[in-house]
Amino acid sequence: IGDKKGVANMLSNLGVIYRDQADNEKALDLYLQSLKIAEEINDSVRIMTVDLNIGTIYGEKAITYDKAITYYEKAMPYAIALDNQDAIGTITGNLGEIYLKSNKDSLALVNLEKSLVAYEGTENVPYTLNLIGKLYAKQSDFAKAIDYQQRAFSIAEKFDAKLDMAKSMLGLADS
Repeated sequence: IGDKKGVANMLSNLGVIYRDQADNEKALDLYLQSLKIAEEINDSVRIMTVDLNIGTIYGEKAITYDKAITYYEKAMPYAIALDNQDAIGTITGNLGEIYLKSNKDSLALVNLEKSLVAYEGTENVPYTLNLIGKLYAKQSDFAKAIDYQQRAFSIAEKFDAKLDMAKSMLGLADS
């Protein structure tokens, strides 16, 4: 019926399904198709979402971290313009995690602190606190590492977020 916005949305949603099934190649193909259409019609929400999803796929392997960073940085202005705090928290959290894995601790911390601000008051805070705890443990600042992991656990417990609780306990054990 010529509904380009709907097509872009459907392609993106199909990409999520394939990503959840660990078929990243098919997911990436669908995301790129969605992105092309979203850019043609200037659909800011879809562009931001697809760029974030593409970044997530590229963020899974060290060899493609640079591509992930590129897509996250491309998504950020849209997230800011849309005042989408969840997307800002996700983008900066994912960037922080990539920088942490790449031994760029100062860039990791800057991004993770931005993620904390964006996620404030949500169930996503423990994810970021856990990463900050890992960063401090890596730097052998165990007092800070333990503090961040305990804060992550406490907040995760309030939201009954069992996965984040488990990650915090593992973080505490590693600290």
